Amino acid sequence: MLSPRNITFVACRIIALYIFYQSLFSLVSIILVAFEDITGGRVVAIPSSSLSLAINLLAFSAFWYGAGWISARVINDAPTELVPAEWNKNEILAMAITIFGVFTIVTMFPRLFFEIYSYMNVGVGFPHGLVYPFASILFGILLIVGSKPVTNLVRKLRRW
Repeated sequence: MLSPRNITFVACRIIALYIFYQSLFSLVSIILVAFEDITGGRVVAIPSSSLSLAINLLAFSAFWYGAGWISARVINDAPTELVPAEWNKNEILAMAITIFGVFTIVTMFPRLFFEIYSYMNVGVGFPHGLVYPFASILFGILLIVGSKPVTNLVRKLRRW
């Protein structure tokens, strides 16, 4: 059985691969929009897609190359060797909640920047598109900062 730190390390690498997968969509979008622009299409989509691609690649690098650092910070008091007897459900749940919070923040930043960029170019009315990514980022921060209280709440509700 893996230690909590090793599981967190693997989870960071999985998140990095997912982010890289998402960045491929931005790359395809840039290529398709470039062909549309040649024929007189939209000009706004290339900078926003490029920004999304850059943020995704930056997040990929952070999770891929910083997996050891992230896992050491998330599970700061757990030893790196195998200790299956000391695991409990609360530690695993707190680790999963923290990783989900980080994942939520990382996946919402490109959308938030896209909405900000779009609003700056259009600039009409209330920017409704900012509400969901902004709320998701706040929720992710809440999950990261409050992983222990959320774990305790789940434990009380499930009566672990």
